[in-house]
Amino acid sequence: MSMGKVMTRQNLRGRGVPLIATGLALVAAVGIAAALWLNNLYQPPSGTLRVGYHNRPPLTYTGADGSADGPTVRAFRDAAKTLRIPIVFVEVAGDLEVALETGKIDLFPAAARLPSRLGRIYISEPWWESDFALVRLRQAVAEGRPVRTLAHFGFPVDSFFAGKLFPAAAKLVRPRREVAVLEVCRGSADAVLVETGVLVDLLTVRPPGCETAEFSLVGLPEASMWAGVASTFAAQEHADAIRSELGRMARAGRLYPIYRNYLGPMAANFDEPLSLFEAHADERVLQIAVALLLALLVVSVAAWAAAYREKVRADGASRAKSTFLATMSHEIRTPMNGILGMVSLMLDGPLAPEQHRRAGLVKHSGELLLTILNDILDASKIEAGKLQLTNGPFSPATVLEEAVALLGPAAQAKGLKLDLAIEGSPELWLSGDAVRFRQVLVNLISNAIKFTDQGGVMISMKLSSVEAAHVRCEVRVQDTGIGIPSAAIPKLFHRFAQVEDEQTRQRGGTGLGLAISKQLINLMGGEIGVESQTGGGTTFWFHVSLPAAERPPDAVPLASNPAPPTQFPGLRVLLAEDNPVNQKVALGLLRQLGCQVEVASNGVEAVQMVRQNAYSLVLMDCRMPEMDGLEATRQIREFAQKLRVVALTANAMPEDRRACFEAGMNGFLAKPIDRQALSEVLREAAK
Repeated sequence: MSMGKVMTRQNLRGRGVPLIATGLALVAAVGIAAALWLNNLYQPPSGTLRVGYHNRPPLTYTGADGSADGPTVRAFRDAAKTLRIPIVFVEVAGDLEVALETGKIDLFPAAARLPSRLGRIYISEPWWESDFALVRLRQAVAEGRPVRTLAHFGFPVDSFFAGKLFPAAAKLVRPRREVAVLEVCRGSADAVLVETGVLVDLLTVRPPGCETAEFSLVGLPEASMWAGVASTFAAQEHADAIRSELGRMARAGRLYPIYRNYLGPMAANFDEPLSLFEAHADERVLQIAVALLLALLVVSVAAWAAAYREKVRADGASRAKSTFLATMSHEIRTPMNGILGMVSLMLDGPLAPEQHRRAGLVKHSGELLLTILNDILDASKIEAGKLQLTNGPFSPATVLEEAVALLGPAAQAKGLKLDLAIEGSPELWLSGDAVRFRQVLVNLISNAIKFTDQGGVMISMKLSSVEAAHVRCEVRVQDTGIGIPSAAIPKLFHRFAQVEDEQTRQRGGTGLGLAISKQLINLMGGEIGVESQTGGGTTFWFHVSLPAAERPPDAVPLASNPAPPTQFPGLRVLLAEDNPVNQKVALGLLRQLGCQVEVASNGVEAVQMVRQNAYSLVLMDCRMPEMDGLEATRQIREFAQKLRVVALTANAMPEDRRACFEAGMNGFLAKPIDRQALSEVLREAAK
């Protein structure tokens, strides 16, 4: 191990959320975060855990009395004592993976995240970074001699970096440091690869024959790897607990003195305690972000419902409702673009598995909030008669399989079986709106999973040909959940209607999904219904008859993983965006795709920059200070008719899209930004 380095926190910022909603959301977030904290209280083990260590001074070694010693041993022992975890240290002579797999030990203080270890042992979130350097004779460095023979200590991390950075060099494995250094002094090795944490021993205690040698230390910036507490999979809860306690020790200033007492001035390389706490605080930031997103979801929907009712009571004007919906859509989509965009960029970077899971949870919660927002807009469009179904060939069997695959992890997390049966002719293709068909399926299946705690969910589809070249598609979603009282069934498909009991309230929801599903099925000319009784499970069913269609020759599954976005090196893009967070999100995505990007903070700057420079594409926000995106586009069209201008906006209502095209824009991207949709826009601009 070396002197520690840690990751920094992401600051998630957004704008435009109404003040009252923000205040309520923060209050709810504090409550949810407190609940999460209490729910995660750690329980120490009943028996003693065996902690392995290597005899590798100065960080871990066997002392004169035969017991484990060293600053890392002391820090680990103190953390375990605070958590009331009984431990005993056991020296490990060979690979720690083998010691963990064979049950010789339960924990190991710090293990680098080598690819060969993943899947064999558990490694917690990182608290340490292993750095490596070369020790060479000063004369060899001055003369620029290449490293043809490399000595190292034979540990897995040493071997990994020796092979990665010096593949052509001959390797000398010398488990004893003094022997490895002696190889350099004698000239039989050009360098020794060492972890910087052991340099205090290596450079101060010279083996016989090296007393007068002058060494140079050559840094290897690319030889760095995060390390966490390693354990068996059965003991991973205790590994995570000790890793978190080490972070708390760092925050309290108790970790650095331990290393200073053992290493003296050499401990100056050890990061200040607060840097280690940053890794620990990152966990809290992600938990609070999840709580905040959930709170925003609840508060935003409640605010929408209350304000909608008040508007209708006040003047009954549909224009007031539409204005309110457009405002709410914009105000929620703007911060959501920052949250989802930044988390997506975070997920593309190097994260520990647990951090990746938690960041994924933040993204999932944000997407859930976005789904609720889309449900609200769908309900409004259906009511206004503005929702139109599309027609295109699709495979209902494939759409069903993909919906089941999408919701499979949610069922698995609750220990539920998710079964699927397709009768008839699964190869049949229909002509209709595949997106809305899938929306109904996802609504019904996710509802079944949400209200089922034991047993499982059975989804069946029957396809059969009928008259006039139509195909009848019948779907049943049957669960073993809590059931629905017979008195509540008639109001299930009404907007905002939910069964009023404690179990339903605990599971949440807006009461929009079933109402939208019914309206979509009605638009398709079908029928939807439910069969249930309290405590006896529930079966939702629907059937539609749609025209048969030919399978397209290049058909691919709707939910298949998209191919990696094409790179667009050299494509010059102007981003007109005033929000700093949204600027960072868009810049990150565009630069990942290889674009050259310049930024204008308002419409006036955008017009001036288009006059002065040649761009392949302008991504134009609609709401900006000084001059909005619509007026900026109109002015650009006076002198640049062929330049592609695409709206990149949180205004996602149909009238917003229409206004963008009337102003002269060539396309429309709604926030939060979808990477594949952005890639398609860039592909068009690159033609």
